[in-house]
Amino acid sequence: MVIASPPFLDTEDYGNGIELTLRNWVTSIVIPLSECGLRILNPGGFFAVHGQDRPNIPVLSSILAGFSGRGFELIGEYKYGKREGQAVLIYTFKRA
Repeated sequence: MVIASPPFLDTEDYGNGIELTLRNWVTSIVIPLSECGLRILNPGGFFAVHGQDRPNIPVLSSILAGFSGRGFELIGEYKYGKREGQAVLIYTFKRA
């Protein structure tokens, strides 16, 4: 099982010089995160990703798009927080 809580665009400065626009965030954070899961998970393994939508930034749907078609199947979405703005997305890994 892999558990991840990637940075949420504008909440942290990681000093890597990457301007985390939504597009850059998907290519520099979400896609590499899913590739990590592809490398280390066996079929049937689980990947839990924590996400939080930001004002006018659809973080959760971007995570969904980044994992889509890569061998992962979404099996659960657990929303919580004020107005259920945060969620843990649970995937199982199947070979692509």
